[in-house]
Amino acid sequence: MTWPRISPDGRNLAFQATDSLGAVKIWVRPLDSLVANPLPGTEGAVIPFWSPDSRFLAFFAGGELRRMAVAAQGVQAICAAP
Repeated sequence: MTWPRISPDGRNLAFQATDSLGAVKIWVRPLDSLVANPLPGTEGAVIPFWSPDSRFLAFFAGGELRRMAVAAQGVQAICAAP
């Protein structure tokens, strides 16, 4: 597990947590809310980090560097990262 990450705009917190089925995922919680939501497609993700504009979260998973738009669904592989 890694430390929680606050988005550069100060609006969201990203962190790793285990869901009820035992899968480790990245979760995002707006700082003005008590509700966190898991990001689909982030199973097994490690070392999450925000883009400078706070629109994307990047992380390592499955031997790749990946990213996803926080406001949309879908994960994009950026490059191999063994």
